[in-house]
Amino acid sequence: MLNAKFHEKEAMIIAEAGRPGAITIATNMAGRGTDIVLGGKQEENDKDWADKHKQVIEAGGLHVIGTERHESRRIDNQLRGRSGRQGDPGFSKFFLSLDDNVLRLFIDDNRKQLFSRLSDGMDDSSIEHPLLNNAIANAQKKIENRNFEIRKQILEYDDVSNDQRLTIYKLRNYFLEENDSETLLFEYLDNLLEKTADKLLPEDQNSNWKFDNLDKALTQSLGVSPDFNLLEKDGLNFGKVMDYMNDFYQKFYFEKFGPLKERKAELERQISIQVMDAAWKRHLQNIDSLRGNIGLRAYAQRNPINEFKKESFYLFDAMIEAFKDDIVKILFNIKIQTMSSKEFEEHKKLREQSKSS
Repeated sequence: MLNAKFHEKEAMIIAEAGRPGAITIATNMAGRGTDIVLGGKQEENDKDWADKHKQVIEAGGLHVIGTERHESRRIDNQLRGRSGRQGDPGFSKFFLSLDDNVLRLFIDDNRKQLFSRLSDGMDDSSIEHPLLNNAIANAQKKIENRNFEIRKQILEYDDVSNDQRLTIYKLRNYFLEENDSETLLFEYLDNLLEKTADKLLPEDQNSNWKFDNLDKALTQSLGVSPDFNLLEKDGLNFGKVMDYMNDFYQKFYFEKFGPLKERKAELERQISIQVMDAAWKRHLQNIDSLRGNIGLRAYAQRNPINEFKKESFYLFDAMIEAFKDDIVKILFNIKIQTMSSKEFEEHKKLREQSKSS
C-alpha cells in the first residue's frame, strides 16, 4: 500500500508494481512523479525481464482503477497519467457512487433521480452515460471555481497586511540603520503635546483656558510639566502654548540624556524597536481577530474585503499613534542611574551570580 509514510519501503513497492499480476493499492499521494516500469524493476543480468515486460504490454499495460473523483480535475488527471507513459499501453477507469461528496454536494436531486432511472433494468446497477460524465466535470469546475475564489480572497486579505508590514519594516529599519532618531522623536513629542493640549485647550475658548488640567495630564504622561504661570497672557494663542511646551520638554530631554553622550542614540534605538515590536504583535493579533469575524458583515450586504481594508486601516493608524505616544512616555519617564566603574563591576557580578543560581 502506498500512502507516502514509509518512503524506502514504498520505493521498493513502486519498483515492483509493474510486474505481471501485481496489484498496488495507493492513495492519491501516488500521483505526479510516480513512474511504474512495466515488467518491474530491471536488474542487471535479469534475462526474464524482457519476457515480463512483453507479457504486461500484451495484457494492456498498467490499469489504473479509481474509487472516487476528486474535487480537482488535476488530481484525477495525475492518477490517470500513471498509465500509458512514454508510449506504453495503459487504461484507467473510475468507479463512483451517487453518495460521493462531489456528486452529493454539487449535483441537484433531479439529476440524481435521472441517473437512478438510467440504471433500472441493469444487472449490476451501474451507470455509464455521457450525461453523468458531463455532470461530474461541471461539479468539479464549480468546486475549482469556489476554491479559486477562496484563494483569491485570502490573497486580497494578505495584500492589506503586507502593505502594513512594509510600512512598519521601513520605520523599523530607520531606527536600526542608526539614523538621527532624535528629530523623529521630537516630532512624536510634538504630536503627543498637540493631542493633549487640543483636548484641554479649545482654540475658540482661549480666554477661558485653565492650565490646571493640562498640567495634570502632562505630569501623568511625561512625569513633568512646565510652569504655565510663566506664560505671557497678552496675545496668548494655541501656537504660543505649543512652542512653550516644546521648548520646555526638548530642554528637559537634553539635560536628562546629555550625560549619556554616544550611548544616548543606542538607548533611543533600543526602546523604539522594543516598543514597535510589541505594538506590531498586538496589531497582528487584532488583525487575526478582525479577519475571523469580518465575514459576518456580508449579512449586512457589505463587502467583507472592503470592510476589512477600512477596519484594518483604522487599527493600523491607531497602532502607529499608540506606538509614537508610548515611545515618548517611556523616554521621559525612564530613570537613569549613574554609578562608578567599581559599582558597575559589583552590580555585574551580582547579576552573573543570580543567573548561575
